[in-house]
Amino acid sequence: MASTQPKPYLREAKFPQDFDDIVEVARRAFQTDPPFLFCGNVTEITESGFLKEEDDKKLRVLLAFFLRCCIDIKARITVVVFPEEGGKERIAAAAYWMPPKRRLALTDVGRLLRAGVTGYLKAWGITGTHRMTTLYLDVAHKSLQNVLKKRVNDTWHLNMVMTHPDYQGRGCLSMIVREQYKFAPEATFTLEASTPKSRDQYAHLGFEVHGAFTLGKGKVGADGLPAKGQAATGMEISPMIKWPASSK
Repeated sequence: MASTQPKPYLREAKFPQDFDDIVEVARRAFQTDPPFLFCGNVTEITESGFLKEEDDKKLRVLLAFFLRCCIDIKARITVVVFPEEGGKERIAAAAYWMPPKRRLALTDVGRLLRAGVTGYLKAWGITGTHRMTTLYLDVAHKSLQNVLKKRVNDTWHLNMVMTHPDYQGRGCLSMIVREQYKFAPEATFTLEASTPKSRDQYAHLGFEVHGAFTLGKGKVGADGLPAKGQAATGMEISPMIKWPASSK
């Protein structure tokens, strides 16, 4: 007999009602994400695989700040929803797509203040901000710029995408990305893959690596946690591009 269980569907996020649910999905998804661990100067995780309370609070501050920035800049934010009994919904995954010509800049003081940059700076400090911006995002941007030249800001950029651990392996990422391809069929898309697993998933969806670089070499291992000697390999970051079909 065919299953009558409601199927998941994708929709654009609704604010403010979806805000807390999306931040919680992101918090669970990025608990052990190597770049976040490195940029947050996390020294260890618990035996159960979660961040310590203080580090968990810092992560939530960052994720809430990122989401507020994306809302303010009018990013296209989509969510995968699993229907539940009584007409309720469970947000299982989310993505922040930055449209062409819309990027967050350090000169956008008003936007940063509205998004809560003061709380972010207090939680992450100078070291965390330097690692996140100068060592990570700026290098990734330059890698893409070397290929795209002046067109780097003309792309749709996948700022963040996340799936709650309870729903991983159920096709959420594919649903999100393929829907965006249909939304902007002639666009060029960019992103940074922060793990070999995510890099391979994006490659399966048509993205190509351009200008991979190592983050945190000599300080952390591939897991983003402090390491020494040969174990301090750092982590490979893979800037990636999905060209429109018409360009091939």
